[in-house]
Amino acid sequence: MASRVLALFLTAAAAAPDKRFAVRRWLLLQRLERILSTLVLKDPQTKKEAKTWLVTSIAKLNPPAPSEIAAFLSFLPKPSRRGSSHSRITDAPEAFVLHQLALLLCENRITAPRLARLLSRDVDMKKRFFSRDDRRIEAWFSHFAAAVDGEHSFGSKALARYSLRYRDECWEELEWAGSHPQAPGMVATKPHYFSELDVVRTVRNFLKHVPDFWTSDDWRDCVSCGEFLALDPDFFAKTAIDFLVAKSRKGSPDDEVREEEYVRGKLLEILEDFLREESFPTLCQRLLHLASPEGLLSFLERLQESAPINRSRDPQLAAVTDVKWRSLDDALLCNACAANGRQVVRLLTDDEFLEQRTDLDALVSEASTSGEEAEFRSFRSELRNRSRATERKWLILESWLLRWRLSQVSEPEAMQRILEDNGVAFRTFVDVNRELLPESSGEEATRSNERKRTRRGRKRRKRKSGTHSSDSDSSEKSERNSHSESDVETRHRKERRPKSAEGGGEIERKGRGSTDGADGGTDGTDGTRTLAGADGVYLQTDGFSFRWSLSELPDHLAEHSLAVWLGWKDWEVTPAANPGPPRGS
Repeated sequence: MASRVLALFLTAAAAAPDKRFAVRRWLLLQRLERILSTLVLKDPQTKKEAKTWLVTSIAKLNPPAPSEIAAFLSFLPKPSRRGSSHSRITDAPEAFVLHQLALLLCENRITAPRLARLLSRDVDMKKRFFSRDDRRIEAWFSHFAAAVDGEHSFGSKALARYSLRYRDECWEELEWAGSHPQAPGMVATKPHYFSELDVVRTVRNFLKHVPDFWTSDDWRDCVSCGEFLALDPDFFAKTAIDFLVAKSRKGSPDDEVREEEYVRGKLLEILEDFLREESFPTLCQRLLHLASPEGLLSFLERLQESAPINRSRDPQLAAVTDVKWRSLDDALLCNACAANGRQVVRLLTDDEFLEQRTDLDALVSEASTSGEEAEFRSFRSELRNRSRATERKWLILESWLLRWRLSQVSEPEAMQRILEDNGVAFRTFVDVNRELLPESSGEEATRSNERKRTRRGRKRRKRKSGTHSSDSDSSEKSERNSHSESDVETRHRKERRPKSAEGGGEIERKGRGSTDGADGGTDGTDGTRTLAGADGVYLQTDGFSFRWSLSELPDHLAEHSLAVWLGWKDWEVTPAANPGPPRGS
């Protein structure tokens, strides 16, 4: 790499490339694909991380609400007969996504009350829920007031109100834990007597003999807060999904069919409202990692037609999220290389992947030949006849290879030569305040701190003794005078600093690619146009609008080159005149 300058391939070919060169480039990139696939996809833990990267990229999209809702609803299976094996929650990944989505409905403070009221219409569900575990009964119905002026809450409030209102029909179903049952009149004046109920036996009696309680307004009111679902969110999530994906049983009465259709319609309405209001990135992070490969690709495809992506502004995101990939592995690998290229580079520094790094070094040595530019031009021309996914995949791999090779450039002089030989104008940034900082400033600060500690210690001793000697006064006065002289000298030194340091603390220096004069620069012979010693650099690639550190240049140049190769950014060989950012920006 040291013998020749690395090409970014930012300009168009002067003549039609020879197609024979494309074969060598194709074989080289296929080897690179095998190396990176081993690195990213072979290890289960690394592949899981790559899936997280892809989900993060998808979460950055900004789809309109209808498209977002349709994409998440695509995880709903086609309805089947209720009670059949196909309507049950299975181990399929889409079932886990759907179950997690239903859990989010149960946890949301807005949708939980609506969902609780809707599911409470199913009497059979309530019987199943409370008859399976006495702890559920105790958790919901053991909230009677213990004091005279107290108030019942949750299921206890509904049970007390209904029992008093319809005491002629249900009072005998109340089971008392005390020595004798309580009369309705006595309990009406002293509601805290309800705390003597045996709630488990009482609720079981109501499940068997008082069906009207479970459809009463008292019951609906007690579940309207939504905390009813917190008793067992998993149970209610499965119940909600069963309504969503199951048809009515064959031969069911018309009233039952209409009720189930009503509940299903309302559930879809609640679900759509939740998806419309909830943050899209949050939904992606909570749900998509559970999806199957096919489900995740299908979800992405549904968003591609409607999610606006600014290709020129975010090429590494657009490079992955607007393609219909043939497999999830292709999507994972390309997203890792395009959107998380730096992390992939960092993986190669691990001793665990020493073999892959050795193979990559050998590949780079073969790529660094005098015919590399002809190979790339020919290969790029051939890709135009391939599918969109094929073109995108190989150009992303090419850009990652460029990123890797740039990351191996450690000397600022070598990076400067790459910029200059590829026609990328640059302007260096130097922090003038750092350059003009006195060398003795650290010593002065240390002496100042010592003087402050000395004064504080002397004052404490004075307060303790209550005496003030003339020697101490004269010593402290002399010390204050010396401090004043030091402060005056420091102020004079600050006033002698150049005005550029006061204005913004920076000096812009232009590289040889600039065409707008020598404002702030020199003829370059004294080193003021070099990257060595610079605190940052402005590049023509983004209109000199952002200050990059030298360590960020490999990522930026690789991403910019990919955008140019894909035709998403225009590039001129001769940089246009541009005054660059204002001083002090």
